Amino acid sequence: MNRNWLKSFTILALLTVGCKEEKVTPETIVETVDPYKPLDLLTSSTYTKLSVEIAYSETNPPATLTVDNITQFLKDRLNKPDGVTVTLHKLPPTDSATMKLSGVRRLEELQREGATSANTLAVWIVFLDTEYAGNPENDRLMGIAYGATSMVVFAKSIDFYVKADMPARSTLETFVLKHEFGHMFGLVNNGTSMVTNHLSEDHENHCSNPECLMYFKAEDNIKLNDLVGEDVLPVFDEDCLADLKAAGGK
Repeated sequence: MNRNWLKSFTILALLTVGCKEEKVTPETIVETVDPYKPLDLLTSSTYTKLSVEIAYSETNPPATLTVDNITQFLKDRLNKPDGVTVTLHKLPPTDSATMKLSGVRRLEELQREGATSANTLAVWIVFLDTEYAGNPENDRLMGIAYGATSMVVFAKSIDFYVKADMPARSTLETFVLKHEFGHMFGLVNNGTSMVTNHLSEDHENHCSNPECLMYFKAEDNIKLNDLVGEDVLPVFDEDCLADLKAAGGK
């Protein structure tokens, strides 16, 4: 079992099952190296402020409510006495139907504006008007947290199920972002230690509680035809919250 969070990222996959109750499934894949660690996000020991940059393709911006939801989520869970700020900026069209993860990283190198400074940790999230080039058969990957401070949302995949003007749009976007941030926080046992063992025996870095946001089969807790607001989303269970608090978060 790989417990080195600096070498892991998580993929959220939207399964195409040919009915109205399409579901979201999280998976973990080992990949990259990053100089930051969960404590940098959770605590104020090194960085007292968090600056989140959301870049987006003009045709696929995040819903306004999504931005509000994730801002409040970060304020609720992170110990950042100097606050959490979120800024947005447009990107030029990708002009591509799909993009590999190497292309996403290259885009970040070219377009990322925010940088970590003396007391401010910078996070980059990009919403792309494309789909992931490495989609498994019959699956649509919606999001990848591919580094400690880097995340991509494949908005075109979200479009397939929930259009921009539908109430469910912000709910699904919020779900993807929260789950991915959970992995950035080092949950579960992926850089943030467990107070009580709640690690899935079969799915590393995921919670054993079927009701938790960090459960590997998140589709058991959310169905697209039920989405009408954030109140239907799964949340961190008591064990995940205990881990966050013990590590210096909230």
